[in-house]
Amino acid sequence: MEFSEADIIHTAAVIKSMGHPMRLGILCFLGQGPACVQDINQALGSSQSNVSQHLEILSNRRLLQSRKQGNRVFYTIRDARLLAMLPLIRELFCPDLRQYTQQNAQQNTQQNTQQNAGGAQADHLEGSEPWKSSLR
Repeated sequence: MEFSEADIIHTAAVIKSMGHPMRLGILCFLGQGPACVQDINQALGSSQSNVSQHLEILSNRRLLQSRKQGNRVFYTIRDARLLAMLPLIRELFCPDLRQYTQQNAQQNTQQNTQQNAGGAQADHLEGSEPWKSSLR
């Protein structure tokens, strides 16, 4: 199968956009079904603005589509062929996200309690990105 240079450049850009840990986590999470920013934020333990920025990148690469329902925007994976790739990607790189959803909720509650007690308002993203341990 032959590829033009333009095809190779485009494919590399799409793969690169999927290669960021947060974006791969988002794709793995969306492999379970549609979700809004708040759901993704809660599951992956990141700030809403950070999740939104990564969703924009994935959307601009035409990997995601969105639909507005009330005051929320729900994201889904645009092409079913990507869904066909995700089981292998998830098997290799994404631990059971249901387990991490529960763990992240507990960690976020503990972090928020600690931050509020100390008056800190900074985002603590290190350690709240569960897929990183599977990438090491």
